Amino acid sequence: MRALNITPPIIALLPSLVLLPVLSGIAFGLHFGGVPLILEFLNSALNPSLDPIVVKAALKALEITLGVALISWIISSLIGLVLGIISSNLFWKVIGLNHFFPIIIRRILAVPRSIHELIWGLLLLQFIGFNLLVAILAIIIPYSCLFARVISDQIDVLDERRVTAIIQSGSGGYEALITTIAPPMAPIIYSHTANRLECALRGATLLGVFGLGGLGTELQLTLQSLNFREMWTSIWLLIILVALIERLVGWLKNNDIEYIPNTIKLLIPVFIFTSTLILSLYLLKTNSSFELSTRELDLHWNPPNINQFLTSLHSLPWIKLLLQTLCLTFLASFIAISGPPLGMMISSSNISLQLQSIFWTFLRVIPAPLFALLILLCSNPSIWVAALALGLHHLGIMGRVLKENLESQSNSSLNAIKASGASDTISWIYEKFTSQSTNYLAYGAYRTDVILRETSAIGLVGGSGLGWQLLESLSSFNWAEIIIVVCIYFIITITGETLTDHWRLHCIKYTRKEALVLNQSI
Repeated sequence: MRALNITPPIIALLPSLVLLPVLSGIAFGLHFGGVPLILEFLNSALNPSLDPIVVKAALKALEITLGVALISWIISSLIGLVLGIISSNLFWKVIGLNHFFPIIIRRILAVPRSIHELIWGLLLLQFIGFNLLVAILAIIIPYSCLFARVISDQIDVLDERRVTAIIQSGSGGYEALITTIAPPMAPIIYSHTANRLECALRGATLLGVFGLGGLGTELQLTLQSLNFREMWTSIWLLIILVALIERLVGWLKNNDIEYIPNTIKLLIPVFIFTSTLILSLYLLKTNSSFELSTRELDLHWNPPNINQFLTSLHSLPWIKLLLQTLCLTFLASFIAISGPPLGMMISSSNISLQLQSIFWTFLRVIPAPLFALLILLCSNPSIWVAALALGLHHLGIMGRVLKENLESQSNSSLNAIKASGASDTISWIYEKFTSQSTNYLAYGAYRTDVILRETSAIGLVGGSGLGWQLLESLSSFNWAEIIIVVCIYFIITITGETLTDHWRLHCIKYTRKEALVLNQSI
């Protein structure tokens, strides 16, 4: 009897089963007191406030958010590119130094990227005070390290034999490295850099939710006053901005630039980064809070001693907090990974895909804490609420990734399968999704790391786990507890990265095995 083979497409769809316990858990805490507010929120989406004063304030907030996002994006991209190169194994092999150096660098970079930008913001607030510089630094620190990990991983999968061959031909190590990695890495760097811009925009919005200025502050204030029409004015502006960025990035990806001379190609990134930096500084120059102020420097910092660490270790249920955080991470990850393929499998028509794409854009734009606050209007706080809010937000991101990957495929084989009599669902699974499922799951493993970081953000609005404990520790300036929580996040991040690296290698081996079987059958 042939053994059952659980393939990547099945693995991607099976996590959708967690929707049953998540929705059931929310249903048990459901109350109808907030239903009128939910209906008013949905109705306001079709009737946002067009008052000139409200629109002007929203546009001003959008300028601040965009300025913070752009300047954070350009600086973190440049730093991340450099850190990614020097943390790759290939770089150190070329220059002939110990291979332990990239391991050490990657482990050091894991510390800042294991902490969410919101937590960086709250920590920096203790020293700088309310200032847009806090938001900029809070995005730059983790995003630089996240981008560095992506770049180093992509460099290390390149064939190092090409570098060796170029060096043996008489070229220097650095020349061989540049010649080898520049052509294949250029489109990858471009793609990930473009995606980081939208991430920076979401990060700038999220930091604003907690009082650091921009659209996030507008969303928070309008939600507290339950003025949903004004809230939707800001949301629609943000959706329009994200849609414009998507269109611009898509246009640049789909247009052939082979006819452009190589000299001009080298100047294009320089022009983009320079113009972006000028634009971001222009958008921020009218905001006085951008001026650096250190009036609160060292005001709350009191290094903890050994006794305080021991007291903190024994006074809190760390095992319970850790299990809650891991449970929240896996539940949200399962929702995010399985949602897009499940929706496409149910209906893969062009109209349906367009509607799903719009829905995913909406999910990406709304910060996860704001989702949680809206759900809490008609449900009691629980881990199920936090998981659903976090999962829906990242479902929008995963949906965009899957849609872009599927659109890059040819439909000739799909049409052939349909012509043979197969249904739309079977045709989509076996032809469209199967070929992309391995890469999709590999990206889902990386997205799980990001969701782990964001459990700290969702915990701040009434979730559970280490995020909620971190807020309590920050509010009381208990630095012993803060350091312990950060160390736990670091340990989980390192463990998660190790597991996802193994999973990515497994996916690559599976893809190569399938390709070998296909070639042999031909």
